Amino acid sequence: MYTAHYQGPAGVAVIAALALLYCLPALVAYARRRKHAGAIALLNLSVGWTFLGWILALVLACVPDHSAAPASAPAPQALVLARAGRQ
Repeated sequence: MYTAHYQGPAGVAVIAALALLYCLPALVAYARRRKHAGAIALLNLSVGWTFLGWILALVLACVPDHSAAPASAPAPQALVLARAGRQ
């Protein structure tokens, strides 16, 4: 009799590997310390079962986080120290 499913430790290893692969976008987002890692994990868990949702979550986890625009920070200024004794 042929069984198409895994049994024993091999079955547990296959299920664990598939679960890790399914959660990969959330793990990448948390590892890269993304600003919206929780939202990416929620997207992964809710629509990650569709291939398109999983790909979208993975792309969002991998793109760089642009939380601060370069123009919003002031330009660095040189520090000028006054010498004591001169007036």
